[in-house]
Amino acid sequence: MALVFCLARKACSVWLCGTVGASVISLANGGCASPPTQESLQLEAMSRLPDNWLALPESDWRLEMLPAVVSGHLAEVRGQMASERESAGYHFHQRYSEVTIAAAVEANRSADAAFIQAYEDRAVSFATVARYPTPELVNVADRSVDVERNIAVVENQNLRNLWSDLGRVFLLDQPSYLSPWNIVNTTGQP
Repeated sequence: MALVFCLARKACSVWLCGTVGASVISLANGGCASPPTQESLQLEAMSRLPDNWLALPESDWRLEMLPAVVSGHLAEVRGQMASERESAGYHFHQRYSEVTIAAAVEANRSADAAFIQAYEDRAVSFATVARYPTPELVNVADRSVDVERNIAVVENQNLRNLWSDLGRVFLLDQPSYLSPWNIVNTTGQP
């Protein structure tokens, strides 16, 4: 009886939400979906922070969210690190100076704070959602990591199939059946 009541309550919340997408969310949440809170936005933004802002490629979407001042500061620190890597002191000690390390730590901290603020502002802006509703999708249904994974799997399968194909091309995949006498199978293949 309790199960029927629970299902009836969830079905009622699905009906109140109105759409199939919202009904899936409502079944998972036990009610209609609510707008994100400040804390949930901060947690989500913190989960998307990179380990090192200075190591990100220029095409990363997180760099595009940073204000111009912070992006400029990151570029300056990258330049400082590049010029120090070419110096004799770096080649001798194989590490950056304390000033450069402090600048890199400060640049990462300021970029973290700016990203969290920009993420919160962007998450609640209707204009941003209307302009770019699927920020992480690179095709109809996949993120860039999903596309890269699919490519890796296909390349792996194709390379493994290549060896089977080569065996068939050079007639090395099975023994010849031209002889009238049976030959003992010594290849290990059934």
